[in-house]
Amino acid sequence: MKENRNVRKLVDKDFDTFLAIWAGAYPGQVPDNFTEDMKRQKKEDWIKTNNENTIVNFYGCFQEDKLLGGMILYDFEMNLFSKYMVKCGGIGEMCVDLLHKKEHVAKDLMIFAHNHYYDREYCLTCLYPFAPDFYTKMGYGLGNKMNQYCFEPIALQQTTKMNVSYLSMDDIEAISECFNRYVTTTHGTILRGEDSDAFKQMLVRMKVIGYWENEILMGYLAFRMKRVEGGSWLQYNIHIMEFIYDSPEAFLGLLTFLATQQDQIHRILYNTHDHYFHHFLKEPRSRGNENIFHIFQESNIQGVGIMYRLIDTLKFFTLLSDHNFGNQSIKLKLTIIDTFLPENNVQLIIHFQKGKPKVISAGEEYDVEISIDIARFSSLVMGAISLKKLYEYGLVQITDKTYLDNLDDLFRTKESPFTFEPF
Repeated sequence: MKENRNVRKLVDKDFDTFLAIWAGAYPGQVPDNFTEDMKRQKKEDWIKTNNENTIVNFYGCFQEDKLLGGMILYDFEMNLFSKYMVKCGGIGEMCVDLLHKKEHVAKDLMIFAHNHYYDREYCLTCLYPFAPDFYTKMGYGLGNKMNQYCFEPIALQQTTKMNVSYLSMDDIEAISECFNRYVTTTHGTILRGEDSDAFKQMLVRMKVIGYWENEILMGYLAFRMKRVEGGSWLQYNIHIMEFIYDSPEAFLGLLTFLATQQDQIHRILYNTHDHYFHHFLKEPRSRGNENIFHIFQESNIQGVGIMYRLIDTLKFFTLLSDHNFGNQSIKLKLTIIDTFLPENNVQLIIHFQKGKPKVISAGEEYDVEISIDIARFSSLVMGAISLKKLYEYGLVQITDKTYLDNLDDLFRTKESPFTFEPF
């Protein structure tokens, strides 16, 4: 960090400058008519969040007293392997004054964020990148791709919507319980705390329907209706904004509701980490009906987004000492290459006994060694890619190839991560 430069939590008087820097860095998020009243409301909302929300904090990088850039840090709890809730630091709204680009402001902010969470004994951070290559250099690995399906309502299979009804502010507690119940069983999802206003905002801005079983909300679907671009005022698409379900009956009931909108709705857009949803559709072809190879027809489009980073590999295996890593019994030397966070540039010897890991002192014997960059290792342990694929791509070194199948089973997860929390 440059001399006279420091990172600290923002105070109320900093938010005028932070708002200006944010608006310059993310013009696509700023309304065309960003009035003074709108700016004042945005600033007041941020100040209230910074002062009152227990998991959201705003930080800035200062050169003496001048704010050069900022970020928001989120103290999340994330589900790992559909079983464990661990602390995860979210890094959002990273913004740098346009006059101070290429002066390592973002780097200084990221170093602070990593040290902030490392010192608090977090083992994991995550973010949405504006440029994945930029954050890969800082040790972040790609997560699960997002799929966008675009289909006609008639493509949906139908059962009954008898248990489906609109949800209102009176149902916030039931919505929160439904969502967090889903989180406790789904790898990669992030818990929403009691002070989260996400559900309130969802009910204000969207239409929300729910599926009830024995007076328990088992699923809900939030959506918006938008006019078809270039179409008449009678043509609309439904954009699914959030779809949570805790049973096959809830899944089918909520989608039956969508199927019955076919007289008014042109197409339904659904963004999901689910790579298999096309198997449910009676007509899986997407809007373009494009052939992408020979006679393979487009079913969806995909995009990269959420990225993960282990900031404390030793802590990760300590927290998961009860986890079964592929039921493998193997003595592994793990060499992590982390040039951005020296504390995590480590060599560990881990003895796995029927999948349970135990970190052993350096110098002990081992069967095989793997050497891997922290970005790739983060993607691997989160289940976004397999070890075999990393080996095939030349992104991991293994001293004894005869252990490749064992190592692949060791790090294979039952499901890829579902992280869709906007931050």
